[in-house]
Amino acid sequence: HIVLEEYINPTQSTLPEHSSQLIILSAKNKERLNAYIKNIIDVLNNNISLANLAYTLQIGREAMDERLAMVVDSLDELKEKLNQYIQGKTDIDDFYHGNIKSRTTQSNILLDGKAGEAFMKVVIEEKELNKLSQLWISGVNIDWQLLYPTQKPQRISLPTYPFARERYWMAATSKVSSNKIQGLHPLIDQINPKLSLNQGIVFQKHIKKTDLIVTDHKIRKIPILPGVGYLEMAYAAACLVKENTRMKLVRIVWQQPIAVPADSRNIQIFIKKDKEQLTYQIKSSQGTHATGELHLASTVQEQRVTIKEIKARCQNHIDKKTFYNSFIDRGIQYGAYFQGVNEVWGNAEEALSRIRLPLTFESELQQYTLHPTLMDAALQTIAGIGSLNEQSLIPFAVEEVEILQPLSAHCYAYVKAIGQQRFQIAILDETGLVCVKFHELSLRTLSDPFENLFYAPRWISTPISRMENFSTGKRILIVHPQNSLDLEKAIAACHPQDEIRFLQLGMPFESLDHIHIIYYLGGIHSQHIDINDLDALEESQESGVISLFRLIKALNHQDFTKLQLNVITNDVFSINSQENRQPFAASLYGLSKVIDKEYPQITVRCIDLKINENINEDELIALVHPILSEPDLNGKEVVYRERKRYIRRISKIKLPAINPTSFKYQGVYLILGGAGGIGLELSLYLAQTVQARLILLGRSKLDATRLEKISQIEAKGGKVLYIQADA
Repeated sequence: HIVLEEYINPTQSTLPEHSSQLIILSAKNKERLNAYIKNIIDVLNNNISLANLAYTLQIGREAMDERLAMVVDSLDELKEKLNQYIQGKTDIDDFYHGNIKSRTTQSNILLDGKAGEAFMKVVIEEKELNKLSQLWISGVNIDWQLLYPTQKPQRISLPTYPFARERYWMAATSKVSSNKIQGLHPLIDQINPKLSLNQGIVFQKHIKKTDLIVTDHKIRKIPILPGVGYLEMAYAAACLVKENTRMKLVRIVWQQPIAVPADSRNIQIFIKKDKEQLTYQIKSSQGTHATGELHLASTVQEQRVTIKEIKARCQNHIDKKTFYNSFIDRGIQYGAYFQGVNEVWGNAEEALSRIRLPLTFESELQQYTLHPTLMDAALQTIAGIGSLNEQSLIPFAVEEVEILQPLSAHCYAYVKAIGQQRFQIAILDETGLVCVKFHELSLRTLSDPFENLFYAPRWISTPISRMENFSTGKRILIVHPQNSLDLEKAIAACHPQDEIRFLQLGMPFESLDHIHIIYYLGGIHSQHIDINDLDALEESQESGVISLFRLIKALNHQDFTKLQLNVITNDVFSINSQENRQPFAASLYGLSKVIDKEYPQITVRCIDLKINENINEDELIALVHPILSEPDLNGKEVVYRERKRYIRRISKIKLPAINPTSFKYQGVYLILGGAGGIGLELSLYLAQTVQARLILLGRSKLDATRLEKISQIEAKGGKVLYIQADA
């Protein structure tokens, strides 16, 4: 074991936290000093003690040649001064910097001896921090402990010296076989000789679903190669074809994403010459995924953007955790490889993000020109524009991508909206120098694969059919319960010229020959039925759906060529949430649909009315009258409410996003009936997703089949305790 650091319980400091502090930093050279400053800026967001910070930098770090010192009153002031310095500003109040090799040694000579010691003692006792800053910058060695004669601040954990991380290993030689060139580029494996015969030069890449570029970039849980990966593929392939790397990508269109849901996928990059112009296509067995052109780029002057001014215009600030959680709600999951955005500032029209390539992947900058993490982070920044923060957008096309400067591990992305889902994007270094530009990037809404999958019934108001001239002399049979609220009389009144027969439910069916129209009122309930009354439920089915079934069986033995069957119920459906329903007759509608399919010679109409006990005869006749002119709807439901007609239609719906599971990782779950089919399936799911600890409670002994299932659950990471007991 190696003890790296001892934990010391924090003590309450009585030092004045808001007093001025002397902050010092040093490094081997300016480049390393700038890197050190960036690391210090990152920790200033952690609300640390300014006094502890100053003390740690004074007594806990080796003093090197390139130095800076400053006097500050707060963490915000410190952060502001450090940002100004790395952006190239030097005229900063109470700020000193320089290299001790370029300064004279007169300071050390003057401070030698007793006079020098007395001078230093006075400067330290009076806490003249600006003079101490200038002395230290000049190379004077200062005993910082003398600044704290009584109580000392605490040493805290801070970034150590930022090493350059340069590699000095010999480059590994790539093996070359007769038909394959290894390691052309991280996104290009080899040239495909067969395809290259007639289609230009064709490069190939074998993408595995375990590759970070897809496993950390998922859309609705499917690994997808990001669109910026196509740009790097095309650019790298073109650079292998042409020696001139000063190129820009033009007229890019992303046609369809490359999904890698199985083990792997082969991708081809076609580079062709068309009238002195290089074009590219990205293809796979799924078809063409992207197209574009590669043009020689002309030399342009340096372009700069003022980062501080953009921040001042952007009132909204989003931290990294909140930013990436918002993508989860839109169905996009970014792993660590693609979480390059550290923070975002935005308003209704523009956004700025601070991007950092994770330290683990910084070495990849030597292989990539358009690194996928940095490029995708720039596109992600679009989500920081306030007016778009609820939309799920993916790249569709871009007019031009310019490569002006090499990308660095630390950078910014600036996005400006220029139209409906159209943007300009610039990737900047930390001083505001433009490195890569997207001209006229167009996005499209992320399509929902479940868009045409979910439907729900809705009641649509439709016109009531007008009464037409009906032929008379028909034979009408009205089948009704003992109390049908006089509905049978109202129906008979609407057929004054027809022959009417009444049949009370429960009475035997007589001869049904030559019947033209049947009104079946077995679904009419005169009184409210308690939903929990099982006897009433059974009685309603006997007088409703079972009696209709018997009627149809009786008709089956009769001689008829054409028959109209009107099944009438009351209050089965609710058009709005305020209506009370009587659902016991609902089973009539299922049987009616079957009758319509089984007996083409029977026209079935299903009509639900709203009837109360106080309705008078004239109101009943007015309610029934439109039924006579109802068209044939093949057993579909029709509802009449307050002299309005409604039919049921199936409408497409969009379900809300699924919230992340609330199951706890390695949580303990007790499942009653856990050895049953559903219990074991749930246990398997909990084992796979959260490695659950499961207590399964059941009354039966475990047989061989259940023991095998429990073995599968434990193989997936769960732990199972089975208890044979009565709950």
